[in-house]
Amino acid sequence: MAVIRVLLYGKEVNVVPMEAGRSYVFGRGEDCDVVLEERPGISRQHFKVSEANGQWVAQVISKFGDLIVAGQSSAQVDLTHGAVFRINDYQFKFDEHDDVALPAAAGAEGLSQASPATGRGGTHFDAANESAQDDLDSGHESAEMISRPPVVRSPRSQVTLSVVPQGAESGSPAAPIDFEGNEDATAVGQVAMIRPSLRIVKSGEPETRIELDGRKWIAGREETCEIFLADRKASRRQFEINSTPEGYFITDLGSANGTVLNGEALVPNQPQLLQSGDIISVQSLIIHFELRDPGFEKRLVNINPEVLAPPSVPPAPRFEIINYPGPVGNGGAVRVDPMGGSPWDQARDVAEAEKKKKNLRIILIAVVIAVIAIVFLQDDAPKNTAPVRQDAFTLLPEAKQKEVKDLYAIAHNLFIQGKVEGAFVELEKLHKIIPDGYKNSRVMMEEVIKQRETAERLRLQEEERRQVEEQNRIIARNIEDCSKLASTTFSVDEIRSCLSAAIERDPSNGSIQDLIARVQKRAADKATKDEETRVYNEKVSKGRVMHQDAVRLHRQENWFGALDAYEAHIKSEWPDPNRLKARSKRGIADIRRFLDRKVDEMLVAAEAAWNAKNYRDAIIAAQAAKNFDPTSMKAAEFLGKARRELNSILKVEYETAVLYEGVGRLEEAIRTWKTIEEKDTPEGEYGRKSRSKLRNYSDPTKK
Repeated sequence: MAVIRVLLYGKEVNVVPMEAGRSYVFGRGEDCDVVLEERPGISRQHFKVSEANGQWVAQVISKFGDLIVAGQSSAQVDLTHGAVFRINDYQFKFDEHDDVALPAAAGAEGLSQASPATGRGGTHFDAANESAQDDLDSGHESAEMISRPPVVRSPRSQVTLSVVPQGAESGSPAAPIDFEGNEDATAVGQVAMIRPSLRIVKSGEPETRIELDGRKWIAGREETCEIFLADRKASRRQFEINSTPEGYFITDLGSANGTVLNGEALVPNQPQLLQSGDIISVQSLIIHFELRDPGFEKRLVNINPEVLAPPSVPPAPRFEIINYPGPVGNGGAVRVDPMGGSPWDQARDVAEAEKKKKNLRIILIAVVIAVIAIVFLQDDAPKNTAPVRQDAFTLLPEAKQKEVKDLYAIAHNLFIQGKVEGAFVELEKLHKIIPDGYKNSRVMMEEVIKQRETAERLRLQEEERRQVEEQNRIIARNIEDCSKLASTTFSVDEIRSCLSAAIERDPSNGSIQDLIARVQKRAADKATKDEETRVYNEKVSKGRVMHQDAVRLHRQENWFGALDAYEAHIKSEWPDPNRLKARSKRGIADIRRFLDRKVDEMLVAAEAAWNAKNYRDAIIAAQAAKNFDPTSMKAAEFLGKARRELNSILKVEYETAVLYEGVGRLEEAIRTWKTIEEKDTPEGEYGRKSRSKLRNYSDPTKK
């Protein structure tokens, strides 16, 4: 079978089998048969490989760029054994006689293992017998073979697939075939294109998903960042994510509050490897990093149903399917390869789990029976009391016997619930009928009496404690009431008379002596008190002046100056007997409401421009709102949203213009750059780049 080997940077990343009568489209589009990474000069559908009259041909179907053969550009390459051509960093080698992705026929010797010489991107198998190969080529799946589509190797995971031939006995599992695959998606009939994405979660707000295109992404509060972080405590440039041949790396850019990866803070300016499912934390934002294959489900639908159908075997016994949790990484995200594990392996594993489950059930039932038996034996065993005279109970009429049983059951339940008074009443009724008791009712009565005595003892202790607490409350209340008098009177007799109730109960109380000593000292401290009052009044006056300055700025509509003055007054150390700081807080709230209302009014024009897809005017209007209130997160978020939307549109147009420039179509490139300059704002990234390009081609006749 003919194959095309795909190499990137000189290393083989995939092997594509060429089936007669089919054509294969190569490009960076998800709908291509072979998906290539996004690189300059590679179109969404770049070239097609097809067979005509027994000759394989590679033909360019893109309007940009050709195929490079021996250093020369060519729109078509006739593929013979050993032919090599390339585009960008990709190299393609045609091999006319190479069996790929086909397992050896399963017979008495089983399936062959993957060849050690397998390349980086595909899985090779030894040649099978010719009859099985012919059956597969003619479109009929052999009873002894299962076809395997090419896969992409990933350095992060290795999966073992068990292939079970049809008609195999349940006790003879087939030999496993090892292959390597990406942990997020395994390509089905084509090369899987794994794309990074972010899920940004903020409490109380809807979740945001961002698909990452390109090689480098900056995250931060600045509206020009590819990943906008809607948190005021995030830095303008918080962290950076890079795509490299070794994987994806995150680097904290020296942010003020730091970046946390899976619970550990990142060291600034030191790259850290990212894996699918990792969790990035930035203040109130939780960011999930995921590697996804956008076309996986679409390709899964196109799998031949016969490949996924179970082999024709006699019906297996019914069993219960038990779902066990799989392993997870640091961030949790786990995907299961839908092609992994054969029905025979699953049936065997589930049968073993069912057997263990049945054994566990038998053990649990035996334990429960033993516990119930012990409980009944203990309930019926003698409790250190004289045995019940059965003749007294049996001599009772049937109605009385039922009454005794009911009284015993009620008393027993009340006793278990801790309701000893109720149990005592019911037991007294029972013992009036049978003085010697029924079953262990006498022992129960003794326990009830003990608990009643204990409860009475605790009640007396509680009553004594309450009396002590009441005495202490009277003393504390008397001292508290007289504390006001101690702050005004100069008479010791007057303070003693006030404290008479407390002195009668506890004459040695330290608080009483302190109040009396305070009155005696009060005269000597009067001068000091007057001085303290003067200092206090000066502090109050300073606080009042600060508040008046803030009010003056507020009336002059110096909004931000007033905000700063109000904040300074609130944070000042001056006492506030007149509650002026509360007024300052209300002033801040009034200014904030006014600023928010003005920003909302200014954002109306921005919203209208956004709805009309006039992103340039939307950005200008949002920038005006932000200039009016630089602290407005609403204006910043809208500005960032409009800037990112415009950048995403202009990026495509700018890259198209660069491609025009690369193929020599300068007039179209210049026209596109002028359009970009008109669409972008003066400070916009792609507007600046387009102006720079236009300056370089200011006189096209010289180029």
